[in-house]
Amino acid sequence: MPDLHTRGVSDPVFDVPREVELTEPAGRPSLSLLRLNDFRTLFVAVSISELGDALNYIALMWLALEHGGALGVVAVRLADSLPAWCASRRSSRSRHSASRAR
Repeated sequence: MPDLHTRGVSDPVFDVPREVELTEPAGRPSLSLLRLNDFRTLFVAVSISELGDALNYIALMWLALEHGGALGVVAVRLADSLPAWCASRRSSRSRHSASRAR
């Protein structure tokens, strides 16, 4: 006979939450978006753009390696990181000055 104190308590590890039991399986809503012409066009355009960006970066690294060797690759990587580094320094400086103004 189960203990009277634990009869209404569910096991949090093995029991399925009540919210999950009550919902119907959604199927594949993310793939159903590809049936919409506008979304499919946007998805293909973004995918091609991302592929082009990746190939452009590979070509740039290859060119740096061919013409400048390992030092050329390091120089390109540093030049690629410089704008992000400057932006982070600028935002941290503006946060610092905003906190001092209070």
